[in-house]
Amino acid sequence: SRLLTTLALFKAKQDNLATSGGYDDATANYWYYGVDVESKGVEFEATGKLNDNTNLVFGYTQLKMSNEDGGATYTWVPRRTANLMLTSRLPTYEALSFGLGGRWQSEISATDIYTGGIVRQGSYALLNAFVAWDVLPNATIRANVNNLTDKKYINSLYQIGYYGAPSNYQLSF
Repeated sequence: SRLLTTLALFKAKQDNLATSGGYDDATANYWYYGVDVESKGVEFEATGKLNDNTNLVFGYTQLKMSNEDGGATYTWVPRRTANLMLTSRLPTYEALSFGLGGRWQSEISATDIYTGGIVRQGSYALLNAFVAWDVLPNATIRANVNNLTDKKYINSLYQIGYYGAPSNYQLSF
């Protein structure tokens, strides 16, 4: 009654999936071509209570994406990801809760549509934290810190890479 786990094996085929071929300077347009893509993998998740006041969520996904020739495709999509969230309430004062969580992903790469060179983002992890106080039964003050370690990363390499958000903070009521 304290642990729920799921395990999923999946496989999907997509025929003639529109894939970016680059940018045509002459027409000032991006162009696309069709690719047959097969995705398969495994996903595991565990959610449970470590004790009466502490909850844990852990998930892991392994993915393989290949084109009609059997080669890797859509390399900007991470092949392995993991997430973790640990939350707790103080046993002596349950109105106060706190948590630490994060997400890790494996290396990604892509061909730069302008230069034709390979762009890479190494594997990285982002950590987030929060503290919350239930000041009334229907009112909570919550402080969040995202990207706790101020990790510099590129959040996507699809066509154009954009840096992810640096450390940021939120206070909500």
